[in-house]
Amino acid sequence: MFAGDSVSGLSHSFPEPFISTIDTDAPTVAPKFMTRGHLYKAIIGDSIELPCRVKDLGSYVLLWRRGTSVLTAANLMVTRDPRFKLVEGYNLQIANVKIQDAGDYICQIGDNESRDQVHTLEILVPPTIRVVPQNRQITARKGSTVTLECKASGNPVPAIYWHKKDAFTGASHLSESPTLVLERVDRHHAGVYQCTADNGVREAVHVDIEVTVLSPPDITVEKTWVHASEGFDIDLACIVHGDVNSEMLWYQNSFLLDPTDRRSMFSKADKYTLNIRNFQQSDFGNYSCVADNALGRTKKYIEVSGRPGPAAFLSPAYSNYLDRYNLTYTIESIPPLDEIKLLYRKLMMNETYQHPGSWEDTILVPTLTRSDATHFIMSHVIRGLSPNSVYEVMIQARNVHGWNEGKKGKVSVTTVLSCKLKTIGGTDTLMRNLTADQIERIDALKLECSDILFFESSLEANQHSGAFLGTLKRLQDLKIEYCKINMCQQPDPDAGNQGQPTGCRRPVDLGRS
Repeated sequence: MFAGDSVSGLSHSFPEPFISTIDTDAPTVAPKFMTRGHLYKAIIGDSIELPCRVKDLGSYVLLWRRGTSVLTAANLMVTRDPRFKLVEGYNLQIANVKIQDAGDYICQIGDNESRDQVHTLEILVPPTIRVVPQNRQITARKGSTVTLECKASGNPVPAIYWHKKDAFTGASHLSESPTLVLERVDRHHAGVYQCTADNGVREAVHVDIEVTVLSPPDITVEKTWVHASEGFDIDLACIVHGDVNSEMLWYQNSFLLDPTDRRSMFSKADKYTLNIRNFQQSDFGNYSCVADNALGRTKKYIEVSGRPGPAAFLSPAYSNYLDRYNLTYTIESIPPLDEIKLLYRKLMMNETYQHPGSWEDTILVPTLTRSDATHFIMSHVIRGLSPNSVYEVMIQARNVHGWNEGKKGKVSVTTVLSCKLKTIGGTDTLMRNLTADQIERIDALKLECSDILFFESSLEANQHSGAFLGTLKRLQDLKIEYCKINMCQQPDPDAGNQGQPTGCRRPVDLGRS
């Protein structure tokens, strides 16, 4: 070993300052650095070049030092590390950089002043992850607490993100902590959790952990109430979540069912189906699906009935008439309907409470019109309603098997704004059948009409809407003089087409604001 070798064998140490003895005559011009000290960053494994250019070096020796260790002297490589070399003069190149290469590198002029230039090298390290549990799988009982841990390293320190994978909705963001705690776990917590570490150095890294939750069977039914009729076929379905190895049993009125020539049971994935062919009177009743596993038993019920199903409302929630509402609905019933009962009542409402009025009922003659083989579709105009009010509506239906359970819904009787605008110059413009865009313009400018408290709905633009929009662009010069109500949009069964859009009534004057 040479006398100046370091312990590592990579560089030589010399007393400071190191002064050239090649030429003892002082130069007439002092050497000057043409580069400046800088912070350099390099990704581990890459190469980096640290510049050092000097003007008027003359006979002085240029050194590269790291701490007290000398790496180069003039063109001589002092260090024995082959990754270091001089390029393009005295620039120091380091190949395949390592973490231990981080630190200060000094380019020094070997004169009496020992002038130097310092470069700082930072080594960037891509993120790596170590997870707990290491086998990336964890099994827990329902109701317990599960802790997932993701330890990341790298430079800079990586940020950590937790997501839960979902094949249908994609990954959902959960946390940005190294530890993810799942409390009182159930079947919804089961799945694959992904830990992501990212520090901006190359690509982010991901590790998946699969969580399995052990629990008694969890059952949902496709329908809790199923309509049936003699001679038809029906399917009853129960879905078992989590434990697909559960045993499924079917019962009718507490009696265990076995397969027959009209009755069969089958399953596909987590869905279990009971099929009944050529339905008979004796098949009506309460059915239950029961699933068993080592942790418990779960039961869900399905009622099979010949009574009509609940009404499904098809008409919009809002009416544009002052005093009526056209109610359209369907009812599921294979047998013909014998009677329809319509009940409705006004709701006294504000922001803090809701008080219903008395029910008013009407007996309707059922229609024979079907929307499909199992549904009737009907329509009825409710008259004598109060303007700007909300009503609760309930439909009951009866067939040969009896009355159904009444289905409630809410409808609103609302209005459409029509305003007369007066310019500062005195010209009147009557704005009828306002479009949504026009109402937005009025509302945006905070113009008020004292007889109208809100803009609830709007009409389609008529042939004059373009002119109206042009006028509305000058709303800063307009003020509302008075307002009118114009009912339209929903077809009026009593209206004809007399110069106005079909189904529209003439404006009703509300007076000046």
